[in-house]
Amino acid sequence: MQPSDEQHTSGDRTLELGPHASLTFEPWSGQQTHQLSVVLHISAPPGEADENWPLRFLGIENNVYAEVEGLGRTTTFVDATTSVVRPDCIVYRLVFEFTPEQVEAVRLGADLGFGINDDRMRVGVRARSKSRQILLADLG
Repeated sequence: MQPSDEQHTSGDRTLELGPHASLTFEPWSGQQTHQLSVVLHISAPPGEADENWPLRFLGIENNVYAEVEGLGRTTTFVDATTSVVRPDCIVYRLVFEFTPEQVEAVRLGADLGFGINDDRMRVGVRARSKSRQILLADLG
């Protein structure tokens, strides 16, 4: 995880992972305990918005992660039935499943990070304080 608080947007539920990727955390509404539902948004790199650009990022959604300092990465599930490809972006719905130990560690102050670990895009950020509190409430 190579976190940087400067990479956050002003929204407390959105994390900018890099210049072309962001995660938006959905408000809790019937989510399972210890799970976060998120939307991954990948925008077309400048100058690459041809009809085939999404093919260059095919499968990247399988390399998105959440990570708790000292306890490793969570299990990530991709809902392939909800992916949307548009001319300028790709949108995926993901679910991060945390162990009770990971949730407790974050509650006690461990860093909570998110990123993409793929040869096409390696990025990682830490959730800042306000975002962490919102996400902890969602985790139950």
